[in-house]
Amino acid sequence: MRGQWDITRRDFLKGVAVGSSILVGSSLLGCAEKKPEETPTATPTKEEKPSGKPIRIGGQFEMTGLLATYGYWYDKAVKAAINKVNSEGGIAGRPVEYVGPEDTQTKADVGAEKMKKLVLEDNVDFVLGSVHSGICIASAPIAEQFNTLYFPTGMSHSITASKGNRHVFRLITEVRLQVEAAGDWVLENIGKKWAIAYLDYAWGQSHDKWFTKKVEEHGGEVAAHIPIPLDAKDLVPYVSKIPDNVEAVYYATLGSKTIGFLNTYRDLGKEAELFSVICANDGIDTEPLKDIIEGQWMLEYMPRRLEGLDTPYNREFREACGVDPEGREIGNPKNVIVGSHYWAHYETVFLLKKAIEESGWESKDDNMALIETLEDMRVKEGPGFPQGPAYMRKEDHQAFVRTWMSRVENGKLVVKKEIPLEDSIYPPEIDYTKM
Repeated sequence: MRGQWDITRRDFLKGVAVGSSILVGSSLLGCAEKKPEETPTATPTKEEKPSGKPIRIGGQFEMTGLLATYGYWYDKAVKAAINKVNSEGGIAGRPVEYVGPEDTQTKADVGAEKMKKLVLEDNVDFVLGSVHSGICIASAPIAEQFNTLYFPTGMSHSITASKGNRHVFRLITEVRLQVEAAGDWVLENIGKKWAIAYLDYAWGQSHDKWFTKKVEEHGGEVAAHIPIPLDAKDLVPYVSKIPDNVEAVYYATLGSKTIGFLNTYRDLGKEAELFSVICANDGIDTEPLKDIIEGQWMLEYMPRRLEGLDTPYNREFREACGVDPEGREIGNPKNVIVGSHYWAHYETVFLLKKAIEESGWESKDDNMALIETLEDMRVKEGPGFPQGPAYMRKEDHQAFVRTWMSRVENGKLVVKKEIPLEDSIYPPEIDYTKM
């Protein structure tokens, strides 16, 4: 069953700005406890040159391997943020140093070793982490053991649930949040009978788990669960498992695996509708693939194209990272941004600045005060926070942010709906403050 994208839905579309980038507040409707008032972000003024002992921020990124595109853009975003911070007086008057990036090679064991190196050899104060969920899970206990705050960007739900701890904070979205934001709409408008194809590691498994639960809530059916090994070269044996009678396919692949999946899907003559979170296609040029994915819906966590979020803050951010209005690297137009991801590490630098200056943090001896300041922190859209308002939940250290439903039109991602952060909030499964 398919519906029209602009039909009004119950709670899912409450407060949504259709086909625009209307800004939404952070009233946190339905949130039980009262949240502290948001502190407006002041317009930066000319500051004195920072001095004193540097604050050291390490980067643990995928510079090679399947996820290397993410590491490339993370590195650019962190450098842009630190340059901006230092040009505006540093953090609490101190300069910020960037250490890295340490290359995880997109391997969990290597990533954990690089985490140890940053903490024990490079003596960093904070680590901005990997997009590989397995690496994030392996690194979380190291952060706790060595009293180092860790900001991963892997999206397996467990990172801010059973596999996290009080030293781990995630500013970016995660799988359960994404399913909450998009799931009701896609089930009401794309179909009720699905197949789920996913990369067989923590991130993909998390998509399979949470989308299946959402399908069951709607009385639908997942007719096939299709795990794809990370090292699979030939995708025909996996794509051929998609039943011909399903209405839609939810696919959770990455990078070259996405291109292989889409090409194989076409070659095998599959005709079911396709839906994915933007992770599957972030960093991928969709225009050459338009014959395969034209009309497909994707959930974005920050619009790839400037027209989807044309604000002074986003313009400044993109300019600092060397990105044109279409989401391509200036001077290298074949290089497409991971637009729904790289903003998170840019903003984490400013989140740290805000929390350090509010808490009076000077060294790791003050980490507990810093942790308590970050817990329940809220920020507004503004300089340093181009993605928009954010709420860091104290119990599980998961941030909630707005998202966007986009559609592929003439090969380009076009924003159709803005989904406020309130629509993705779910009850916490864990409370690190009591552990």
